[in-house]
Amino acid sequence: MTAGIAVAKDPDTGYRNASFNRMQLKGSKKFGIRMMPPQHLGVIQSKAEAKGRNLEVAVVIGNHPIEMLAGSATLPYNVDHFTFASALRREPLRLVKCKTIDVEVPADAEIVLEGEVLANVREDEGPYGDFMQYYVPVAKNHVFILKAITHRRNPIYQTILAGTVEDTTLLALSREALIYKAVRNTGSDVKAVSLTPNLFNCVISIKKRFEGEPKNVAMAAFGAYYWLKYCIVVDDDVNPYDLDDVWWALATRSKPDTGIFIIPSARGFPRDPHNLHQTKVGIDATAPLSAKEEYKRRRIPGEEAIKLEDYTL
Repeated sequence: MTAGIAVAKDPDTGYRNASFNRMQLKGSKKFGIRMMPPQHLGVIQSKAEAKGRNLEVAVVIGNHPIEMLAGSATLPYNVDHFTFASALRREPLRLVKCKTIDVEVPADAEIVLEGEVLANVREDEGPYGDFMQYYVPVAKNHVFILKAITHRRNPIYQTILAGTVEDTTLLALSREALIYKAVRNTGSDVKAVSLTPNLFNCVISIKKRFEGEPKNVAMAAFGAYYWLKYCIVVDDDVNPYDLDDVWWALATRSKPDTGIFIIPSARGFPRDPHNLHQTKVGIDATAPLSAKEEYKRRRIPGEEAIKLEDYTL
C-alpha cells in the first residue's frame, strides 16, 4: 500500500500525527510498515514501545487532496496534521472515531484499516521502489496487525506510484514552502520555487536587485532544506516549472567560472551509503543587471492580446 495515511497518537500527550508510510502485505491480517525516528510516527512508536505497548494506528486510504497535502507536510512536532488540513480547507475537517481503536480519521475517506504496530517486533520488509526510482533494499521494519476494516459503499482504492509526478509533486509542495519562506526572509523578491521533478534539485525565480543576490538565495535554500543538492537561481522572466526554459537560462545567462559555487561536506539526504548527496552546488543563471536590455527576451508584438478562443470553435 502506497497511498495510505497512517494516523496515530503520542501516548504521553495525545498529539495526533498523520503521515504516509508504505506497507507490505504479508498475510490476511499482517503488514510490514516502514517508520523510524526522526519521522514523527517513528517517534510516537518509540514512545509506546518504551512503555512495552503496541501502538494503535489507523491507515486511511482514498483521501481528499488537502488531507494528502497535510499528510505529506513536514510540520513541527505536536502540530496536528488534521488541524493543518482544516486550515487549508478554511473549514473544520469532519472526523470520526475508529471502531476498534482510539484514533480519529477523516469521515469521508474511502477505506480505513484499524490495527496495531507491534512493540519490539521487526521483520524483513522490501524491496521497494523509492522517489529516486531506485529500490530501497530489504531491511528489518515494523509489523502492523489488522483488527478491522471500514469503508464506504463501493470504495475506491487509491495508490501512488513512487517516483512519478503524483509522488514528487505531493512531496515537493511543503518543502517548496519552506524554501520560499527562507528566501523571502533574506529580502529577495521571490517569484516561484520548484522542486520538481526531483526533490534534490531546486529552481528559484527572483526579481534580482544586485549582483551576488542569487548566491544569497541559494545559500538560504540550502539552509532551509538540507536534502537540497543543486539550486539554480533564474530571473523572473524564466519559468522554473519548465525545464526547457531553465536550460535556456543556463545556456544563455550563466557564467560558469563565477556563477557556479560548490559547498563540500554539507549535510544532505540521509540514506546515502556511497556519499553521493553530501555536496551542494549553487548556480547563478541570471542575466547581468548592467546589460539588462541586451538580455531582454524576444516577444511577438501583440501576443498578449491574442485569445485562442477567437480562433477555435
